[in-house]
Amino acid sequence: MDLTPNYSNKAKVIRTCSLHAIDDLSIEDDIEPIVNTELGWTLMTRAKVEKLNAYQLKLSQDNYEMILSVSGIKTLQWTIEDAIPSRACESKNPGVTRIHFTTPLSKGEKVNLKVNLKGKSALQKIFE
Repeated sequence: MDLTPNYSNKAKVIRTCSLHAIDDLSIEDDIEPIVNTELGWTLMTRAKVEKLNAYQLKLSQDNYEMILSVSGIKTLQWTIEDAIPSRACESKNPGVTRIHFTTPLSKGEKVNLKVNLKGKSALQKIFE
């Protein structure tokens, strides 16, 4: 998918999603920044979230576990918080966690960001 129009003339972004097996999903973004900028990536979940290391989180729910891994970038800053809406008119999202990371991008630097979700049986349950 060409996501470039969503990035307000800051970067060219092509996204590829691949289901390698019933328990292995990857989301890959090929990014070419046009200006120095910061990339933000977000996922919402009802799972319990545990930080394993700088590049991996464990998501657990209903006796299922999944590992979220990030590769292709040098540094990232995680934010893991309740998904509280910014406006009163929005849904309250009870029990939903917002997983977000940011990383700086330099003009002209080509980045191949890959987010992988892997978990025995966990993805199968999602796609049932």
